Amino acid sequence: LESLPGLLPRRKHIVLTRKNIALPEEVLVMHSINDIFEFIEKYKDEIMIIGGASLYKQFLEYTKKIILTEINKEDKEADAFFPKFNLLDWDREILSNYEENDISYSHVVYRKK
Repeated sequence: LESLPGLLPRRKHIVLTRKNIALPEEVLVMHSINDIFEFIEKYKDEIMIIGGASLYKQFLEYTKKIILTEINKEDKEADAFFPKFNLLDWDREILSNYEENDISYSHVVYRKK
């Protein structure tokens, strides 16, 4: 949440944390993945997990759609990655391709088969 420029419009914001932290009143604070699953059952709408890597890994088996930016260059100093998943279980759709500073990247959607 701290990395966002502000609260995103027309969205509910949930922060999963073990800590007691002060956040804007519009932000729901949850302390376990089970709390989030209970909320999802009641909410019945699309939920987006926006990080970090450990959350992606924990929710991957429950995910129906993945939206990724795939960067076609290796950075030896990179230390955070989306978890590996079996590509055979997913249909892949490229939404757009870009190139910037000699680095090509794509916005991609994976949908569970």
